[in-house]
Amino acid sequence: MVIKSLKNKITIFVLSAILFFGFLAVAWVAAYGNESLVAQKKSETVLALVSMADHVEEWMDLERYSVELTAHNIVLVDALEQGENLLENNKLRIFLEEQKRKVSAKDIVVLDINGNVLTATGGIYFGHNFGYRNYFKDALANDVASEVVIGAISNDSNFVFSHRVVNREGKALGVALLITKTETAIKSLFGEMQDADQHKHMLVDDNGIVVASNDNEMALKSIGQLPYQTLQDINADKRYGDREIQSLRYNNVLDAIKEKAGVSVYDFFDNNNGKQELVGVAPVHKYPYSVVMEIQEVDLIWQIARVYYTLGLAVLISCLLAAVVIYYMLNKFLSPLKELRRVAEKISKNELDCELFLKTGDELEELSTAFNVMIKGLMRTKDDIEKRVELQTSDIRNKQLALENQEKAAMNILEDITGEKEKSEKMAIDLEKFKLAIENTNDQVVITDKDGVIVYSNPAMTKITGYSMEEAIGKTPALWGGQMSDQYYGAFWKTIKEKNEEYEGELYNKRKNGSTFLAHIHVAPILGDGEEVKFFVGVVRDISKERESQLQLKKDAEDLKSANSLIASQKERAENILAYLQSIGDGVIATDLEGKIIFFNEAAEKLTGATNEEAVGKKSNEIVFIAEEKNSKVLQDLIGDALAGGHVRKKVGEHYLIKSKEDLIMAISFRLSFIFDKNNKKQGCILVMRDVSEQREIEKTKDDFLSVAAHQLRTPLTGVRWSLEMLLDGDLGELPEAAKEALDQISKNNKRLILLVNDLLDVSRINMGKSKEEPIPVDVSSALQESINTLHSLAEERGINIVFEQKAKEIPMINIGPKHLFQSFENLLSNAIKYSPNGGAVKVLLDFKKNKVVINVSDNGIGIPKEDQEKIFGKFFRASNAALKETEGSGLGLNVVKSFIEDFGGNVSFVSKEGKGTTFTIELPTDFKS
Repeated sequence: MVIKSLKNKITIFVLSAILFFGFLAVAWVAAYGNESLVAQKKSETVLALVSMADHVEEWMDLERYSVELTAHNIVLVDALEQGENLLENNKLRIFLEEQKRKVSAKDIVVLDINGNVLTATGGIYFGHNFGYRNYFKDALANDVASEVVIGAISNDSNFVFSHRVVNREGKALGVALLITKTETAIKSLFGEMQDADQHKHMLVDDNGIVVASNDNEMALKSIGQLPYQTLQDINADKRYGDREIQSLRYNNVLDAIKEKAGVSVYDFFDNNNGKQELVGVAPVHKYPYSVVMEIQEVDLIWQIARVYYTLGLAVLISCLLAAVVIYYMLNKFLSPLKELRRVAEKISKNELDCELFLKTGDELEELSTAFNVMIKGLMRTKDDIEKRVELQTSDIRNKQLALENQEKAAMNILEDITGEKEKSEKMAIDLEKFKLAIENTNDQVVITDKDGVIVYSNPAMTKITGYSMEEAIGKTPALWGGQMSDQYYGAFWKTIKEKNEEYEGELYNKRKNGSTFLAHIHVAPILGDGEEVKFFVGVVRDISKERESQLQLKKDAEDLKSANSLIASQKERAENILAYLQSIGDGVIATDLEGKIIFFNEAAEKLTGATNEEAVGKKSNEIVFIAEEKNSKVLQDLIGDALAGGHVRKKVGEHYLIKSKEDLIMAISFRLSFIFDKNNKKQGCILVMRDVSEQREIEKTKDDFLSVAAHQLRTPLTGVRWSLEMLLDGDLGELPEAAKEALDQISKNNKRLILLVNDLLDVSRINMGKSKEEPIPVDVSSALQESINTLHSLAEERGINIVFEQKAKEIPMINIGPKHLFQSFENLLSNAIKYSPNGGAVKVLLDFKKNKVVINVSDNGIGIPKEDQEKIFGKFFRASNAALKETEGSGLGLNVVKSFIEDFGGNVSFVSKEGKGTTFTIELPTDFKS
């Protein structure tokens, strides 16, 4: 049948393969094209979101700066402090109108400490109180705040930026407000992107409320489904009037805003218009807002489908053309197979008088020639086989007769052998018993002939010497011997060969691996009937280990004698050390592994009020009562906790208090270390305490001076900054270019002074215990990323590449002050950037292990000299090479970082090599409770 034809099968197979792989390629091209176009659109969306976020941040910075400038205005501060009527102060009114004009604000309002309106650029605010508004409360608590609200008076949607007004002593006098219509803000934020039909741009607060959008229908709706409590809070403070908050159901976007997940783009299907959409979100750094963009995906299916149909049609046409060509070629090239089949059928019928003629000029012609040769060979083979069959038949008959005769002779021989077999079996049994006894002994047994040539050796010889039976037979025992003197061997042979006596003694032999061993030997001659020597039998036993044990016993006795002398000298040395510890001015307490006191010197008695007799033998927590200096938190069992932990070899405490038996409280510093034996095994703990009361009084006086000085400096510096900015902005008239350059330099120096004063205030607050920030759950990964983004421009300016890697898949939230944590990250990152070479790299690694969040900040910069490393966390200290590379710097940053982190139960450490780089490590516990 047609389908079974070889050429039909080949044609169908090839065409099927072309169709399959052709359409597979078409499908892959279509899928890849669609995926690539969507991915490209997402990438463009990410870039647009980042640009929008930066634009929003710049606008908010301008608004915030303007209200800050208003709050720091000297005229306003003096008027509020002196209780003047602000409405009658023309200088203040001119300033407020100018500030309003600069930022295109709706109005600027000044409130007193209770929220009452004192003055405003708009008359509608007089006689009202805004003390219930969150932006007023937050500004009083945190200096600055911002919020979008529906005006209680105008019923308009407004952006409100607020800033606390304080006098020179830091006392709050009121709050300054900058109010901008949301419509005006939208023009500033989205003025170049008004295509609301295709692209909707939204500004969303941290609650998920759309506070501004280029599409009015989106305004004051929630991105996702808000929790019931959040809706209740919004309705309670009336920030959006009586408007009902409707959800846009972008729950993934709301989750990203809450988790501060960074820039993200999601796919959504809009059931309202039946279209696929891309919705992207990006955080606005430094502000509690995010920008959201909704984009309708361009329908790309028709483009992919057109390519798909074109390629599919090309594949079908190619298949049709290939079918015609393949069928014609196969019909031409396979026709000689018919002749080959005809000849093969004849051969199968044993008709060998045939021949194959093919003239194709290819392999088929060669096949026909080989076929003809094979036919001739078969004919010759047939004749040879017939002749060989005849000859072999005759030969088989002759061999059969000879085999019958041999069988009869074999039966006669077997009868004679039977008797001899019985005798041999009995002798074999006796010989086997002797062999078993010799081969299972642990001693080496050797039998030689009269000339000393080995004729037998048992398996123990191999175990002792390492030589195999095959290597030993035919050799003399010199194979493992030859380690003694000629006189020894002369006496040995004279005894056993001339005197025919047995010889017993010790000698050294050599194993095959080259090692020597001590052996005990016993050799006896075997004599014949004529008293001549026939054989020698030798028994050898390895006694090396026995001799080593004897020598070791002797050595142990000598070591014991030396040890007794060493113990006596160490006892004398220990007594001298104890006498020194008793006399030093620092309190010293030593305990065993259970925390029981075993040493208590005189200084410890003065600090604790307990005598040596009362303390020794008791638990340390019954005698020693230490608390933290800043919060008076008592360390319940300082030594016991350290011994239980086991991994801290040394602990240093600088700011602590100790309470004596008579309730006397003294300031102390301490050093806590483990005691180890020579095998590095922990034996106990030693606590060294020092009275630092006088030092604390000196530090308090210095900190008080530092706080007053810093506060007194900041107010005039802020005023100078405002005046310089007015001059540079031309508010007081145009200045010559040279004057502008000089003022610009003065402004930069003024800003550096303000930063230094702020650092001094931070240090002052830390030392006075006023820097404590209320801990809240913080996402460390987001805080790190925000710090990196903040310093991106500085890194880019110096060509530094910042690499952020999160090693653990999940990082738990930690309870910590977010502002202090951000400032700590920012200090470490800015140092790494400033002290790295241009074009270098800074690596930030985040990990979670042993219930601690671990942050590593590494650079390949100048490093810290070894002699400066102990002082690097000190106040006002800068390493010698750092001062040469960066002349500007207060030397306070690392001190602030260490204080902040340790306040929240963390630890800061570093590893550095000069010229190679530095790695700072922050460890933050997840279970810390303030």
